[in-house]
Amino acid sequence: MVLALVAARLLGTHDYGIYAIASIFIIILQILMYGGIYDYIVKNSNEDIDIDTCFWMNLGFSASGGLLIAGMAPVMSGVMHSPIMLSLMLTLAPSALLAAVASWQEALLLRQGRLNTFYGATLITETLACACGLVALLHGVGIWSLVIYRYAQIIFAGSAYMIVLRRVPLLRWHAVTAKAAMSFAGNIYAGRMVGMVAGYSADFLIGVLVNPAAAGAYRLATRLVLGVSEVVYQPINTMAWVHFSKAGHDEATFRKEWQSLIMALSLTVWPALAGLALLSGSIIHLLVGGGWGAAVPVVAILAVGRMAALFQTFLEPMLGSRGRTAEILKFNVVAAVASLVLFAAFARFGALGAAAVQVVVVVFLAISGIVVGLRFANWTLRDLLSTLVPGITVTLATVAGASAVAYMPVAFHSPILDLAVRVSAGVAGWGLALLAILRLKIVPRRFAVL
Repeated sequence: MVLALVAARLLGTHDYGIYAIASIFIIILQILMYGGIYDYIVKNSNEDIDIDTCFWMNLGFSASGGLLIAGMAPVMSGVMHSPIMLSLMLTLAPSALLAAVASWQEALLLRQGRLNTFYGATLITETLACACGLVALLHGVGIWSLVIYRYAQIIFAGSAYMIVLRRVPLLRWHAVTAKAAMSFAGNIYAGRMVGMVAGYSADFLIGVLVNPAAAGAYRLATRLVLGVSEVVYQPINTMAWVHFSKAGHDEATFRKEWQSLIMALSLTVWPALAGLALLSGSIIHLLVGGGWGAAVPVVAILAVGRMAALFQTFLEPMLGSRGRTAEILKFNVVAAVASLVLFAAFARFGALGAAAVQVVVVVFLAISGIVVGLRFANWTLRDLLSTLVPGITVTLATVAGASAVAYMPVAFHSPILDLAVRVSAGVAGWGLALLAILRLKIVPRRFAVL
């Protein structure tokens, strides 16, 4: 997120939009590398499977995807009338092989339940990769700084995992494992593929039907909102895979795990997203300048919509941990078809239209996640709402605190000071509400650790 904001400020809307379109395909492929075979390894933590076979399957899949991206590069360059897009896509394509190695190593780490090690390695490697990208940007490397960041990110992660695991894949192939892994991973790959294609088609359609600058505004808004939400959603999703896999079909254990994860998310990510939506204008103007005004309403819409993703983030772990990958595919296909149809219809409205479509899709998947979760936990909707009361309370307190400052008689002539005061007031409102909830013992203290 930090790199995206600095790049947006230094590159401008057009160049930022060109990279956003050029990187769509490698992003989709890299997301696939962290699913399917990856999930199969994590899920089977207590079973004797040949993880070396899984590695070679993952590597072969990534190599095929990289070659496909390289083949599509001339076509995309011609469609967008941008010679640099050809160079960007050809340079990014080989990173898929590195992602295959890093994702296999990460899956092994999570298979061992070493979550603290995973978080520590992620923090260090992401910080180092971001530093490389920022140094390149500040030294005038331009759009290629983002390519440097992507390679640094994967190389640092793979190196860290190698140091921790001290494990290299062996040259062997186990047909039974390959068949079982492909049976499990096939639906997840297909589901994520259609989901990602549908999700990122907005960048492409906006770039073609409007212009790269509009695509850049949409991508910036998306990166900002995702940057805020994924800080919590991503680790919770990883924990859900691990914990739900261990719970299996034990209803009581699943219910306890789901409840605690829901509470942790609602207490943290909801206030943050509500604050981002409320302060989107000030944040965009301060961070990337007045030339990105088109991104302000998009950020607000997406931030509100991402609040519903609290329930979507559990859908895949809930079904995948029980081997019901075919259902994951069904949900993603429905969401993908709806996305493509709606994006095609509303792409002419630019980033705003794409944001509205994304919210509709997130809400659909969130409702699906609620229905599945209630069935697995043997809960009623009232049980779920009671779990959400603390999160709703602190969210309202956050918004109230940030809003109250705007009506104070003291006028701040510094945009930085004004934003800092409003953020501080929102954080104060969140903290006081959380303290009150803890004192009243509405939520156990362990759920408020985040």
